[in-house]
Amino acid sequence: MFGLRSLNKTLPFKSYLSKGPRIKQRLNNVIRLQLPNNSKVLAKPSKKHNGRIKRATEFKSSKKLQSSGRSFDDNFERLKETKSKDYIYTALGVSGNQLKDSKLVALDVMKLCKKKELHKALMLTKLANRRGAVAMNYLMEFYMRQLQDGKSAIDLYNYRKKWGIPITDATNTILFSGLAKLQRPLSKALTNTVFEIIKGLITTSQMNIITLNAAFNCLLNSSNPEYVFKALKLKSSNLVLDEISYEMLLRAALFIRNDFEAIDQANAVIKSVPKELVTNRILFHYINVWNMRDNPDLSRTALNLIHRFYNCGGLNRPPKAPAIARIPNFEEWSIRSKLSLDDHICALMLENYFKRKLWNKVDEHFNYLRDQDPSCLNEKAYLYAIKVRAIEKPATCIPYSLELYRELHIKQKAVSKSVLLAVYESMARQLEKKSIQNNKTNLNTTLKTIHSFVTQYDSLKINGTVVLNIRSWYAYLKLLSYFKKSKADLIHPERLEAIVTLFISSFENSALNLQLSNKELKNSASYTTFVYREIIRFCENFTKNARPDSTSRILEFKSMLQEQHRKLRLEI
Repeated sequence: MFGLRSLNKTLPFKSYLSKGPRIKQRLNNVIRLQLPNNSKVLAKPSKKHNGRIKRATEFKSSKKLQSSGRSFDDNFERLKETKSKDYIYTALGVSGNQLKDSKLVALDVMKLCKKKELHKALMLTKLANRRGAVAMNYLMEFYMRQLQDGKSAIDLYNYRKKWGIPITDATNTILFSGLAKLQRPLSKALTNTVFEIIKGLITTSQMNIITLNAAFNCLLNSSNPEYVFKALKLKSSNLVLDEISYEMLLRAALFIRNDFEAIDQANAVIKSVPKELVTNRILFHYINVWNMRDNPDLSRTALNLIHRFYNCGGLNRPPKAPAIARIPNFEEWSIRSKLSLDDHICALMLENYFKRKLWNKVDEHFNYLRDQDPSCLNEKAYLYAIKVRAIEKPATCIPYSLELYRELHIKQKAVSKSVLLAVYESMARQLEKKSIQNNKTNLNTTLKTIHSFVTQYDSLKINGTVVLNIRSWYAYLKLLSYFKKSKADLIHPERLEAIVTLFISSFENSALNLQLSNKELKNSASYTTFVYREIIRFCENFTKNARPDSTSRILEFKSMLQEQHRKLRLEI
């Protein structure tokens, strides 16, 4: 038994066929001859070489499934014509004994997928027949996870029966979970196909609660999440919903566009939830349906529900719910004591105030929770607090924003990009103020604070040199555009040189240079051009204010950037 090998490293198929008269004679006996426009078999193969081999060499799927691997090209076309197991096994790098072990088949298919030789992986799986079930599951998952190709995964699922590859207990869950995680929502056609699969599973009583939840999650990632409720109507009475099922149904109600229909659907779901399944997660998703309504009266009802179910301590109670808000009666739940606040509910509360532009309420509630119960504040809560301070007090928002960012950084180590960009936005707002731009001391102090923050929290070290991350380049350049408006002589030469030195060292140490040469960024021509132009303009605007000994270096850096920018535009 020998391991899987790349066809490039094995004997080429054509040269293998040319070895000796016996092999040529044997090939003539088993080749399947076809007319150009007719699939009628002219030379009947022996009984020994039909069945599985025929199925394994047929490919009738989407375009991605038909794209041959790097080592097949025209040799693969010859391979499809033959009915000889020996030739096919040699091309795939396997033996007959390996095909009898489902684990070995799965491992070999994984290796082929990593090499992106998907045609070989598919042929090997089909040759394994019923022992290729696990391998086919992995192949489906690979198409969805790595290639973001839901259609090919569904094609593989539908062709399994024809190929003699059984569906395992995990197959349906793998399909639905993979489709749910696709970056783009499912198209209308794919959604209908998935719904038909779900309908068939329910009709034949092959659906369990785990698969049903995965199916709900899959339909949530569709162009019309209301399909979730259509699937619910098909459910048999023997299938009892669990907490995850009700959570999915509430999430589906969230996406209903009509506000009143969404509320009615959410109320119908929440009234059907058994008392023992009422948890923080269920209540959060129910309240969030109210929170996300466009109608302001319905949206503010979310705060009434929070105070109804949760112990809010010293937080001020909201006004009475409006008459149009149809809140169901929850007395049958017999809730004797209110639940404790958690970070998700608190963030939802701040989001509701922020959405309705009640800035003072966001600030008030955040500071109260920060003093009384900091554990109730998550990253989202800090994000709203930073945004509100930049709106309310833009002239002095930088110190407060940096204080909250450092506090959050200590609290959870890794901070998301959205919070960092909110800090940069607060910096930009403060730099716009005349009290900063027209005051030499204030301007240089602010620039020093920004420079220290960027180098500490949004940079990395390469060979001991501090260089900026790509997103801090973007944000820092955006900030620089604000103090271009100010008088150039207000900026200290030392501060200017520190900024320029950081720019040059970052570029020369490849932090930005490598990322700007990345193919993905080249495809985004407008973004790449923006970064280059901003750096060049920065050099032009501030060269006259730099010290004589550094002017030549800045001019040299500028000319180098212009040349690279010219080459990049030619490539694009």
